[in-house]
Amino acid sequence: MSLEEAASKLAQPIAKIEAWEQGVAAPTMAQLRKMSEVYKRPLAVFFLDAPPRGFDALHDFRRLPATTSEDWTAPLHFEYRRAQDQRESAVEISRRMGEQIPNSWKPASSVQADDAERLGSIMRSALGVTLKEQGTWNEKYRALGGWIRALEDNGVLVIQTEKISVEEMRGFSIYAEEFPVVAVNGGDFVRGKTFSLLHEYAHLALRQSGLCDQENASRPRTPEDRLEAFCNQAAAAALMPAEALLSEVVVGAAPDGDENWESSVLDSLARKYGVSEEAVLRRLLTLNKTTLAYYQRRRREFLAIYERERNQQKEQQKESPGGPGYYRVKARNLGKGFVRLVSHAYAHDAIDTLEAASYLGVKVQHLKRMADEAFGRAA
Repeated sequence: MSLEEAASKLAQPIAKIEAWEQGVAAPTMAQLRKMSEVYKRPLAVFFLDAPPRGFDALHDFRRLPATTSEDWTAPLHFEYRRAQDQRESAVEISRRMGEQIPNSWKPASSVQADDAERLGSIMRSALGVTLKEQGTWNEKYRALGGWIRALEDNGVLVIQTEKISVEEMRGFSIYAEEFPVVAVNGGDFVRGKTFSLLHEYAHLALRQSGLCDQENASRPRTPEDRLEAFCNQAAAAALMPAEALLSEVVVGAAPDGDENWESSVLDSLARKYGVSEEAVLRRLLTLNKTTLAYYQRRRREFLAIYERERNQQKEQQKESPGGPGYYRVKARNLGKGFVRLVSHAYAHDAIDTLEAASYLGVKVQHLKRMADEAFGRAA
């Protein structure tokens, strides 16, 4: 943020901001609180002798194609710090309750970035998601919620971000032995979020990090590109196991290299597995059921459709600014697993009322409302 922009947002002269930065003058507590809000930094940071090092060392995030590694926007900085803070809070709360932090998200056996099919199978096994259970998630929101709950139950914090364009970031992950974090962009398409969840989980399973990109390059050129392509393949293998997809009548009957996949067929498969039509077609390419040329041609069509749908979404939001209730979105963004953890600690007197409200960022009188959203009791 430039000096001029900071001065404008803080409603202070530039000279005064400079004096604060140089240590010649000091802001009042009220001004510090305003600075905390404007700079999107915890209040305590302003009392440190020096800025904390490595504060924004983002391990991994997933972008749309054709974007570059430019400076992060302020909202992305804020969301990444929030993810770090929530992870640390979750660890602290669990220890105060004396409860063991679940870690069954970790693969039971060592994995390397050389067999995406095996990693996908291991990921699915670690999360305990069966094909029968997945088959009951026959609606895109149920599929997303099912995979989120599976990750949360096995020890992964899942959050959703806001005010970040999908062009800048679709997902990121923070690896840690306890409560690793997967973040997905709250503004993304529902099925895109589901794929991002598994893509980021693949990074956690590998205990690796890197710049994530959705681009499905046919010939990844750098180690980072190859890792991203591998995580995409592992996510697809977890979501659409080869044996299951090949046993679908319409897939089994199709010849290898088929270039006549109708949209209605792709849509039916996409609904069943909770992914996009493009993800299904890309998986069919991996399984030799179509050709690269056909996939690339159809992908251009999909990208054009995505662009139209995003523009339609923006127009609809302008015309009808209403949407899900505040507390529903709040619980979604914090992650219902995190809200359940805080609510559980509060109910068992491991934390007090003010602490619970602080962790959830709501007023005391709204703690029950947040718990109801997280536990599915909201009307």
